[in-house]
Amino acid sequence: EFLHADTNSGPVDVEEMERVVMCLAALGRMELAYRVCLSIPRKEKMEADEGGRDELMRLIARQAVELLEVDMAILAYRECGDADRVAFLDRLVQLEDVPMLQGYLKVLLGQKQAAIESFVRAGAPREALDVMCDAQMWESAKGLATTVDQRRLPMIHRHVAMGLEDKGDYEGALASYKEAIGEVDESRVEDAAEHFRACNAGLARCLCYCGMYEPAARLCERIAEEDVLVECAAILERMKQYSLAGRLHQRLGNLERACSLYIQDMDFDAARPLMDQVSTPKLHLLYAKAKEARGFFKEAAASYEKGGDMESIVRLLVDESQLNDPRKAMDLIRKGIASSTGAAEIVADYCRRVGDITGSIEFLARARLDEMAFEMAVRHDQMPVYERTLAESEGSDELVEERYRSVAGYYKERNLPLEAAKNYVLCGEYEVAMELCLSLDQTNVSVDDTAASAAGGGLWKLSPHMDLAIDIAGRCHDEGLVNRLVDHLLRANTGLEDDELGYHQAQSIYKLHQVLGNYEESARIAMLIAKREQDEGRYKAAQSLLLKTYKDLDRLKMRIPRELWERLMLLQSYILVKPLAQLDEHVNAALLLKRICQGNVLQSFRKHAAQTLASAVIECMKSGMKAEAHAYACELMRDAELRNRISEQLRKKIEVVVRKPPKEDRQGFQEPLSPCPYCATPLPDSSLSCGHCQNIIPFCAVTGLHVVLSDWSSPCGNCSFPMRHSMLERMLAHEKSIVCPMCSEELAASAVS
Repeated sequence: EFLHADTNSGPVDVEEMERVVMCLAALGRMELAYRVCLSIPRKEKMEADEGGRDELMRLIARQAVELLEVDMAILAYRECGDADRVAFLDRLVQLEDVPMLQGYLKVLLGQKQAAIESFVRAGAPREALDVMCDAQMWESAKGLATTVDQRRLPMIHRHVAMGLEDKGDYEGALASYKEAIGEVDESRVEDAAEHFRACNAGLARCLCYCGMYEPAARLCERIAEEDVLVECAAILERMKQYSLAGRLHQRLGNLERACSLYIQDMDFDAARPLMDQVSTPKLHLLYAKAKEARGFFKEAAASYEKGGDMESIVRLLVDESQLNDPRKAMDLIRKGIASSTGAAEIVADYCRRVGDITGSIEFLARARLDEMAFEMAVRHDQMPVYERTLAESEGSDELVEERYRSVAGYYKERNLPLEAAKNYVLCGEYEVAMELCLSLDQTNVSVDDTAASAAGGGLWKLSPHMDLAIDIAGRCHDEGLVNRLVDHLLRANTGLEDDELGYHQAQSIYKLHQVLGNYEESARIAMLIAKREQDEGRYKAAQSLLLKTYKDLDRLKMRIPRELWERLMLLQSYILVKPLAQLDEHVNAALLLKRICQGNVLQSFRKHAAQTLASAVIECMKSGMKAEAHAYACELMRDAELRNRISEQLRKKIEVVVRKPPKEDRQGFQEPLSPCPYCATPLPDSSLSCGHCQNIIPFCAVTGLHVVLSDWSSPCGNCSFPMRHSMLERMLAHEKSIVCPMCSEELAASAVS
C-alpha cells in the first residue's frame, strides 16, 4: 500500500512509515523493510536525524546480520554511510561455513562470548583466541593460547599481570610478569622491546609493593626509563624507603630531591657528595638540623652557614656542650654577619649567665631590647658601652633619637656636661648641647694662651668642649647659635682687634669659619695664627696651617691672597735650607737664605734670627756669594743681642768675614738662569715673578726656586705642589724613601722615578 501510493496525493505520514519499517524488520521481511525505508524522506541537514531514516537503516542492517542476510546488511549499512561495517561484511560474502559466519557476525554485533562459542563449534580456535584477547578475557585466553598459539602467551601473561596489579594483587601480578618475561623467544614475540619494557616496569612496581625494595631499586637503575624511575621513586617514598627513593631521584638528576630524601633517612654518606652541588638553603638547613641531631656540630655549623641560618650557628657557638666558642659568636654579630635580633639575644643571655655585664648590655641593645640594656647600663654604671652599641644601631630615627636623649639625661644628672652635650647633639637638641659646652668653657680654669701654646697645645688641639661647640655650629647652621658661640669667644676681648685675640680664641674662630664654609674669613684668621706660630719658632706648624688653607681655597677655586702665598713660600724656603745643605746644594740653600734675609728676617724669624743670619753667612761663603756673606755678617755683628746668641767659635769665623770685605773690582756671584714657564724669558732661579709677562711664577716645593716646564713634576697626590723632577731624583738616590717636602706625605718611588 505504501509502496504503490501516489506521492503527489498529499503529505507522507513519516511516523506511520517508520512504524511499518520496524514491524517488517521484526517479521524478517528485510527486503520489503529496506524498500519502505528508502521511500522515507531524509531530514534537512541542519536537523538532528535521531529516529530518522539512517537510524531505521541501522536497525534493518543489524536485524539482517542477526538473520545472516549479509547482502541486505551491506546495502543497509552502505545507505547510512557506515563504511567500516560495509568493508567488514564484504569479506564475509563468500564465506559458506555457517558457524564461522555466525562467529564473525557475532563479533560485529559485539556479542563476544557468542562469537567465541561459534568459532569453537566451527573448529577455529585461533579466531576464538583473537576475540578473547580483544575482549580482554585474559584468563580464558591464557588457557587457550597454551594449545593454540604459544607466541601469544608472553603478551597474555603481561596483560594478566597488569589486571592483577590494577586489582592490588601484587604478588600474583609479580608472578605473571615473571612468566611474561620468562623463557621468551624474542623472535616469536611481536614488539619484543616494548614488551620487555612494560614487563620490567611492572616487575619494578610489584617488587616495591611486595616489600622487595632493594631488588626493585636495582631493577629501576638497570632499566633507566625515566617514567619507571619516577613512578617507583614515588612508591618507595610512600613506603618510607627514603634512601632508595633518593637513589632513583639521583639517577634522574633530581639532586635536590635526592638530598632531601637521604637526609630524611639520615643517610649522610649518600647525601654528603651531593651537598656541594645543591644551592637550595632549605636543603642545607635540613642537612644541618640532621647533623646537629646526630652530634656533628662542626658540619652542622657549616651547613647552617650555607643555608643562611646564622642564628643557629650563634646558638651552637655559645653552647658549652657544642662548639663552645662564644667569642666567635660575638664577632659574627658585631661584623653584621649574624644580623638577626634573635642571635644577639642568644649571646646576651649567654653573657648574663657568665656574668659579663659589658657583653650583656651590648647584645641586649643589638637585640633591640633597649629598655633592658639601658637599665643594666644605669645599674652597673656602664653607659659608654651602651653608647657604643647605640652608634651602630639601625632602628628608626625617632627611636634612636629617644635613646640618645635618655643617655644625655643620664649624664646630665651625674654632672657630666660634655658627655651629655655629645648625646644631645645626636638627638638633634643643639641648643641644649651648645649651652652645656659653653658652660664648660666658663668653669674651666683659664691659662695664659701663650703659655698653653708654648707648652705644646698644638695647632689643632682645642679643648673637647670647644671642638664640640664648633661642630654643633657647623651641623645646624643656626644663625642664633653661631652668634652665641662667636659672642662667647669674643666676650673677653670686646673692642680689641683680631691680632689682639687670645691664641685659643683665634684657633676656635678659625675652625668655626672652616666648618661654616667661610673660607675667606678663615684664611684671614689662619694667617693671624700662623704669624703667632712663626713668632714662637714653630715654623712647620705655621706652614701646615697655611698649606691647609691654601688647599681649601684652591679646591673651591677661590682667589688665594697674595700675603698667604708669600708667607707660605717664605716658610717653605726656611724649612728647605737644612735638607738642601745636607745634599751639598749650597747655592740653592744660599739663594733661599738670601730670600729670607731680604724679607726682614728679624721680623719674620725673630726667634732664630741669629742662627738664620749665621747660616746665610756660611752658605753664601760656600757658594761664592762673598758680598752677600759680608753684608749678613756685618748685620749680625752690629746687633749685640744677636751676636750673643751664637757660639764663640762661630762668632770668630763671622768676624773674619766682616774684617775682609770682597774687593770691588772683582766680579760678583752670577745666579743661574732658567726660563719662565709662561713666556720662556730667562730669569734668575730664585726669582718668582717675571718682568716680561708680569706673571707670578709657582715655586718648586723641593728647591724653593721657580718651576721649569722641562723639569716639571707633581708626584704628591696630597698637596699637588709642583717640583723639579731632577732634584727629586737626586733626593731618591740619596735616600731610600722620601716624603713630600711640602706636606710630609710619603712619595711612591714609581711616582718620582
